[in-house]
Amino acid sequence: MAGTVIVTIGAKTWTGSYLSTISERVAGLANVASIPMQTCAFFDMGVEQAVNVTTAQMLFNLDIAFMDANGNIVQIERNVAPSAVVIVCPAASFFMECNANELALVSVADVTTIAIAPAQSAATSLDINSIVGPMVTIMMLGMLFGMMKGVIKPQQKATFSSEIYAKRHASRYAIDTRQDIMGSARDEVGMAFKAMIACTRNI
Repeated sequence: MAGTVIVTIGAKTWTGSYLSTISERVAGLANVASIPMQTCAFFDMGVEQAVNVTTAQMLFNLDIAFMDANGNIVQIERNVAPSAVVIVCPAASFFMECNANELALVSVADVTTIAIAPAQSAATSLDINSIVGPMVTIMMLGMLFGMMKGVIKPQQKATFSSEIYAKRHASRYAIDTRQDIMGSARDEVGMAFKAMIACTRNI
């Protein structure tokens, strides 16, 4: 997928496709019926080299500006017809194709500014909201669960502890009561035994 480019030459600006791969450069504007005014196809050759441009498969007239590695215009071809014409530039790193007559007032002395935005891969162009959204939802659910756990769990502990406390107290009360009854019985037996001993001595 081609990137995008903004080219400013003097007071005029073009936007268009940034073509940097071999397949993109070969396709170019071939068999394209037309392009909007002030748009272009911008070719990046990778390194400065001799460039041959053919218009054999073009369907409309072009203006072409060739540029060096610094973006300076080194050659301009105007109103190039769609035919088997081959344009040769001895050395260029970039060239731009646009509608005929749009470079009519442009010269090699004009200052050129090139802003390139390369194409993004499928991985880097993925919408961040599709990742962050679910993550935020999961985090919020986790926080909500933690809050609910913190509120409900102490109540369960408190209720459970109260039940144990009540049961423990009830058990201890029952044991203490049994101990009191047994103590009273021992006392009564002891008193009866002492009375029997007293009676025996009197006899």
